[in-house]
Amino acid sequence: MAESPHWRIEAVPRDGEFSLGEGEGSLKTRHVPTIRSEDMLVVYLPETSLVFVTDIYMPGLVPPDQPLPAPFSEWAPRFRDGLASLGWEPDWLVGGHGGVAPFSDLVAHVGK
Repeated sequence: MAESPHWRIEAVPRDGEFSLGEGEGSLKTRHVPTIRSEDMLVVYLPETSLVFVTDIYMPGLVPPDQPLPAPFSEWAPRFRDGLASLGWEPDWLVGGHGGVAPFSDLVAHVGK
């Protein structure tokens, strides 16, 4: 009989960070305050300069020269500000509901 895998649940502290690995292949998870939810998490892969986001922005689904639909038009500025407060400046955004887009699309959607 095969042994079952050992699972461990990690909580991400409100003002803290959860990291897996170091250097190449590492990832970081942090809370990003948004209007949508106080406990929204985003994942950052520093080596690829990529942030995974779901439910608060739709990368790649709305061209950067077109306005975001509500409620994303309300959530996107706080998302951008939340990333800035973490010191994360990704090159790419990957959406759980959406596609892949450069970070510059988010900047274009919310203005400077």
